[in-house]
Amino acid sequence: MTETQETTLTDDHSELFTIKPANQWREEAAGTPAPAYLFDEFWLEGEVALLFGRTGKTTLAVQIADSIATGNAVGPLRMTAKAQKVIFLDLNLTAKQFATRYTADSGGEGHVFSPNFQRVEMPEATVIQGARGARKMARALEWLVSSTGARVLVIDNITCFRRSSHGTIGEVLLMRELNRLKRKHRLSILVVANNEMPRFSDEISVRDLGASAILANFADSVFAIGLSGGQGPYRYFKHLRSRGADVTFDADQTISFRLNKINGNFLGFTFEDFFEESCNIDGLGDGMDKANLKRAFELHDEGRTIRNIADELFISKSKVHRLLKMERPPAPKPPEPAPAMPANNVHKAKAEMDEWDQQRIEDDEFDDSDRYNDGAGPYTPADIARFDSEFEDYGDADETDDISLDEEDSHSESIPWADKNTPKCPTAGLEREINELGKEIFVERRDGSGKPAIWYIRSGQGILYRKKRVGSIVYTDKADTS
Repeated sequence: MTETQETTLTDDHSELFTIKPANQWREEAAGTPAPAYLFDEFWLEGEVALLFGRTGKTTLAVQIADSIATGNAVGPLRMTAKAQKVIFLDLNLTAKQFATRYTADSGGEGHVFSPNFQRVEMPEATVIQGARGARKMARALEWLVSSTGARVLVIDNITCFRRSSHGTIGEVLLMRELNRLKRKHRLSILVVANNEMPRFSDEISVRDLGASAILANFADSVFAIGLSGGQGPYRYFKHLRSRGADVTFDADQTISFRLNKINGNFLGFTFEDFFEESCNIDGLGDGMDKANLKRAFELHDEGRTIRNIADELFISKSKVHRLLKMERPPAPKPPEPAPAMPANNVHKAKAEMDEWDQQRIEDDEFDDSDRYNDGAGPYTPADIARFDSEFEDYGDADETDDISLDEEDSHSESIPWADKNTPKCPTAGLEREINELGKEIFVERRDGSGKPAIWYIRSGQGILYRKKRVGSIVYTDKADTS
């Protein structure tokens, strides 16, 4: 060993290292507060997080930045950090493109961002060349956060710093510098990156980043945004890696959102539900929705086969199978019971209806003043007697009870009031009663307790409806009177 090497080994390098017993590290860390949630477990305070995906990255990044600036969470995702300044370094959109996304399509008032939201642009030709370029960019970012007092930085998109289509060395060096700034200034940094490779499989993984997958090694948290079903407005968020939190929103429970103009002037994501990634891959807009989830379990409980359920819901058997593997939707709350009507009111309503029916019969059906008035009068007493005799020849309606069906058909043409085109009446022969609201109903079937299970009722407009009670749910359909 030369004298020069011996001298180098004996130099003091204590400024490079911080040496403490492991228990001291643990005890000191235990006294510090837990990091707050910026975007639930996807991104915690004091972390460098990496977001990638093929579509919707910028929209999501802006929505997260707006959430932190206002202190309002995105959907059901937790956001426990206080509202604070956010620097959004936009290397992706022009000012006009950005403005269009947050302006009402109808020409109304645009979205009003919080003063905490600061958008920053850089010259388009800005690239990172080697270690010197990475350090230069890091110093510029350090000045940016120091001059604004912000502790949250969003970079959209780090791929824009690349010199060539496949070179990633500048991005890797910048990620190292971002981690240095994170520790020095206690920054929270979200870095957006592009997918580099075609999908290796249906499920999203870090490998989708291609050559940029190495960036994930310098991130505390990695999450991605996926497109549901390959088309449509549905997206899902998937958590891939985390050093500071549990990975809850993985392939077993991704978070599904719908892309739309919130309040008509903010392009963002509206929460839909939690689904397995396999359901999102097939697409929430293609049969994998909450309505079909509920109906699939109902049909399955009735003993229907997978094929039968698929035919009724107009989806594939594989989708039915995946629906039935998901968590069963909660049962609907039973409806509030209708206030009981006092017994005297029920009798009063029934009496009023009976009185109305009787008055209608007396006024309309048995009005003798119309019986002889065919426009050819006046009639003599002899004419009236002859009319009475002819009327009695038709016989009483009860006498037709003994006529067979064939006899009725053979006589129908000769009976003046018989009309083969007369609509059928589903309530004919059904038991009539007054319900608890004083309405007339016709009972087709009762349950074991004697309550109506299937019955008919007319609306105020005279439309006849058929109602069927299944458990605590009442299904209503228009009665077939054709």
